[in-house]
Amino acid sequence: MKQIVTQQMIAKKLGISQSLVSRALRGSATHIHASPETIERIRQTAEQLGYHPSAAALTLRGESSRTIVVVVRDFTDPFLGRLIGALQQTASADGYSLILSGVGSESSGSDYRILFKYGVDGLIVVGGQFEPGAVPAFLRNRLPVVQIGTGRARAGVQHVAMDVEAGIRMLLDHAAKAGHRSVGFLGDGTETARFRRGVLEAELRRRKWPKLAFSFNEADGPDAGYDGARALCGSGRKNAPTVLVATDDATAQTALRGFYECGWRVPDDISVMGIDDLPSSARCIPALTTLRQPIDELAREAFGRILATTPKSPAEVRIPPELVVRESCAAPGSRT
Repeated sequence: MKQIVTQQMIAKKLGISQSLVSRALRGSATHIHASPETIERIRQTAEQLGYHPSAAALTLRGESSRTIVVVVRDFTDPFLGRLIGALQQTASADGYSLILSGVGSESSGSDYRILFKYGVDGLIVVGGQFEPGAVPAFLRNRLPVVQIGTGRARAGVQHVAMDVEAGIRMLLDHAAKAGHRSVGFLGDGTETARFRRGVLEAELRRRKWPKLAFSFNEADGPDAGYDGARALCGSGRKNAPTVLVATDDATAQTALRGFYECGWRVPDDISVMGIDDLPSSARCIPALTTLRQPIDELAREAFGRILATTPKSPAEVRIPPELVVRESCAAPGSRT
């Protein structure tokens, strides 16, 4: 087991007092007239030995522990995994550490009580339309809380999210240019899927297009795309929509398999579009037309709000996605 490097070990190696080491690493050694050379030698030795300040010690001195708690809605979601990676890179660049948890809404704030002893700097919730039990506990301790994703308004909680409304408009604009007016939706039973379906329905009403010709919100997980495609094929082609919007790329990709098994060709018989732009979306057959989520911008904005929240900060920031046009959406083909 690797030994933890302490200030006392640094002091012993250099033959100086621990107090001087402490002051040098805190940036206050000049107050006792320590030479720049001595201060630099202490810092270099600390770096060589792999010294890291104790979070508990920082808290006792009233300093930031430079640690942020991150609660993730679903570790199996491939998009959320990429978002966690972006958060980790952002935090590391600023000298912060992350504590990850996958605990959901059933967890109480008491599960996080031990973290407050170490002076954590805030909470980032990764995933929309859910609230982990940690949120009230962090708010009671007057710590900043930022949720990456949509969710209900709550005093003290800031939201940083993709602009879903703008994204849905992009998808429908692209579908309209290809000649589509009959739209369907594929999603699972999650609140996020229901929210996105609601946004899609509202945009169809605004455009005075027909109502959703098909909607599937029954199965759990990405297999909802496969099950939804099979259900649509079972109802026949006559009344089927010409284009489907899936709640995410994982759902859209499993739908491609469902259509393939039923003998429906994408995009000749039906077009499919997704949301997220997973790396696999450019490799599936056909390559998926989708919305590219602004992952890096979401991570930077969320992290920045933990560090610099002000009373004038808006409660919600929406960042527009990018439309990525590929093969899965084309002009409606002739049906037999």
